[in-house]
Amino acid sequence: MLARGEAARGRDDDAAALAGQVLDTITPDGLRSNSRERLAALADDLAGVDTATALNLRDRINALPALEPVGRSSAEPNGS
Repeated sequence: MLARGEAARGRDDDAAALAGQVLDTITPDGLRSNSRERLAALADDLAGVDTATALNLRDRINALPALEPVGRSSAEPNGS
């Protein structure tokens, strides 16, 4: 994720802003588990940062609803 690269370069506010754009663009129920894992990793990267942007991002990540398991998306058994 681009935002983690920004965090690694010490551009914490830019990193948080990029992740915020992801959260603005994709609905919470539309975020896949790997995106959530990356956002959580970014939140860990920004754990010591106390800027308003970083704090807001952590709050938004913590407020994401739990993932709902997806049932079968198709009746096709994929070759079985």
